[in-house]
Formats: sequence, C-alpha cells, structure tokens
Amino acid sequence: MPDQNPTEHELAAIAEALYRGQKIDAIKRYRELRGVGLKEAKDAVEQLEAGLRVQSPERFAATSGAGCLGCVLALVTVLGIAMGQGFRS
Repeated sequence: MPDQNPTEHELAAIAEALYRGQKIDAIKRYRELRGVGLKEAKDAVEQLEAGLRVQSPERFAATSGAGCLGCVLALVTVLGIAMGQGFRS
C-alpha cells in the first residue's frame, strides 16, 4: 500500500496543476501518486487548493477565467477589424 503522505515534489506538481486551473488533472495525479479513490483524492486536492488560495491568491488570479475572456476579446477585435475593412472595400 502506498504511503498516504505526498512528498514535496508530488505536492508541487499537484499545486502547479491547480494554479493553472486544471483541478481534474490535479485529482488524477493525486490518485495515481497515492493510489486512493476518487472521493479521497478530490477531498485532499480541494483541501490543498484551499490552503494554496490562502497562501498565494495572486497565483490563481492570473488563471481564473482570463484565458477564455482573452480569447473572446481577441475574436471580437478580429471580427471588428474584418468587418470594418469589408465595408471600406
């Protein structure tokens, strides 16, 4: 049976996944590393995430939805430029 306490290296890899907004990947990684069930892994990762959000909230701010918003803004800009050029032709 695997040791139930993740090493610092394992926790760092899981934390990086959480910082990137990849919670499912973090849970999968925890399950693989620890050999535990889904519920136990989810609970452990959520507890880790809560602690990380208290310690380093700025690391989460950069990834929370900014990617989608950035893509939408870029698309609107490109469409606006394309439509504007289309009317001038």
